[in-house]
Amino acid sequence: MFDHSKTLTIRGTVVELRWVNPHVSLVRAGGWSRNAVKPGDRVVVEFSPLRDESSRGGALKKVTLVDTGQVFTANLRAQERPGLE
Repeated sequence: MFDHSKTLTIRGTVVELRWVNPHVSLVRAGGWSRNAVKPGDRVVVEFSPLRDESSRGGALKKVTLVDTGQVFTANLRAQERPGLE
């Protein structure tokens, strides 16, 4: 479904974060909490795009808060690397 050989990066300001199942259970291990990213936060988002290029969306890899440098990831193994506390 996703092209994990590619990483796309977008920058912007958070408008809304939906904290709903089933994905919440997956990202909690990535350092996330209900208020980790808030409306108004400036972010850099890295993701693997959908293979179907006519559709928008992708698999989240990493979100970095521009103002603090704090990193949140959807990669459980990446959370085990030093320096990502």
